Amino acid sequence: MLPWWPVGLSMTQPASPATRMPSRTKPPSETPGYSRGDAPPLRPHLVLQLKAPWRYEGTSGAFVTAGGKRFETKGRLPPGSSVVPTVARLQGRDPASLSGPEAKLARYVQVLLPQGTEAAGWLATIRQWPCVQSVDLPPEVGLPRPP
Repeated sequence: MLPWWPVGLSMTQPASPATRMPSRTKPPSETPGYSRGDAPPLRPHLVLQLKAPWRYEGTSGAFVTAGGKRFETKGRLPPGSSVVPTVARLQGRDPASLSGPEAKLARYVQVLLPQGTEAAGWLATIRQWPCVQSVDLPPEVGLPRPP
């Protein structure tokens, strides 16, 4: 007998409905994901590209340069906001040890705003920060709508 065959089932006789193996597929209503309807709302955020000498230092919550310049975000964003690196693995690594593509990725961070905040209203403010090269709204995320 094969090791994967269910115990108690004969290989030569058809199985009764009570002993059949359960189906491995679930009906669409029970599958995880968002195949119907709207996805839950994303937290409003902005995508920042930092100027070349700047990097985000997560431990202090500030933008810093190797030359010692520092730009604090505390008090400059609405309460409940946070700044996160786009590629967390690159945070804290020595910039000199990064390859060209890694260094470019390390310059991207996201500013997560509190739910209900209008992200577009913060574009002009953040563009004026000395460490920011560009700031953009994220792309619209959603499933296609039926015609």
